[in-house]
Amino acid sequence: MPNDTPRITILGAGPAGIACAYALTKDGRADVSVIERAPVAGGNAASFQAEGIWCDFGSHRFHPASDPDVLADVKDLLGKDLLLQPRHGRIRLGGKWIHFPLKPLDALLHLPKKFGFSLVFDSLAKPFRRSSGERTFSSVLYDGLGPTISESFYFPYVRKLWGLEPEKLAVTLAERRISSGSVGKILKKMLRTLPGFGDETAGRFFYPRRG
Repeated sequence: MPNDTPRITILGAGPAGIACAYALTKDGRADVSVIERAPVAGGNAASFQAEGIWCDFGSHRFHPASDPDVLADVKDLLGKDLLLQPRHGRIRLGGKWIHFPLKPLDALLHLPKKFGFSLVFDSLAKPFRRSSGERTFSSVLYDGLGPTISESFYFPYVRKLWGLEPEKLAVTLAERRISSGSVGKILKKMLRTLPGFGDETAGRFFYPRRG
C-alpha cells in the first residue's frame, strides 16, 4: 500500500525552520527532514557557552504577549525548562543609564528634569502634532511619541542598528516594532511594573533554561 504522506525538506534549523517542521509533524501531516549547516540548531536565536555562562547570538526575547497558539506550543515543548525571567535592560538617555522598559522610580531619579518635562509637553501636544506628506518610520514615531524620545533614543537606535536614516525605513517597521503609540501608553506600561498594577508577566519574558 503506497504511503501518501508528503515528504518535505526544510533548509535551516532556525526559529522559522523548526516551527515549520514542528507544525507539519505534530499532526502527522508530513514526513519532514531539516537540514542545517551549523553544528547546532537555533539560527540567530541559538545560544553558546562562554566560561560556563549561556550567551545569545542575538538579542531575542520571547514575550508573554506573543500569539497564544505559538506560546502554547513553546510551553508544550519546553515544559519546566521555559522560565519567566525579569528584564534587566538598560538604555543610555541624557548621559544616564536607566532601566528599559522604563520604571517609574528609576526614571524619576535618573532622567534629567528637562527631559522629563519635555516628555510631558510632547504628550500634551500630541493631538496637535501631525506630519505632512507620506507616512514613514520617522513620521510615525514623531507623531506618536513626540520629538524628545524620538530624537534622543529611537532615531539614534535606528542609525546604529540599521545604518540608515529613520526617514528611509518603511512605516510598517515602526508600527510592528514600536508597541507604545504615545507617551501616555509608555507611562501606563511603566505603571504595570509596580506591585498591584500589573500581572506577573509585566516586565518579564520567557527564556529557555539552557539558552
